[in-house]
Amino acid sequence: MRLSKEQLSEEITAGVNAALDAAREQAGIPGAIDLEGLNEKVEELQQQSVQRLSSFMNTLTESHARIVQTAADGRGLS
Repeated sequence: MRLSKEQLSEEITAGVNAALDAAREQAGIPGAIDLEGLNEKVEELQQQSVQRLSSFMNTLTESHARIVQTAADGRGLS
């Protein structure tokens, strides 16, 4: 019996989804992912990263200024 394109695509989709569900179950991966919770975690990590990068950049800037000042003091330019 021949299936229409729509029916065939539905059958293929159902088969692929069933195989993915079985693979997830076998791997111990939950089928439903909490996208809202995941989004909140990503935003939290992003904020932490920005804070740490800002602190790192401030430390580099301060260190650079001290190096420049020390070099200027050594040459008697201050």
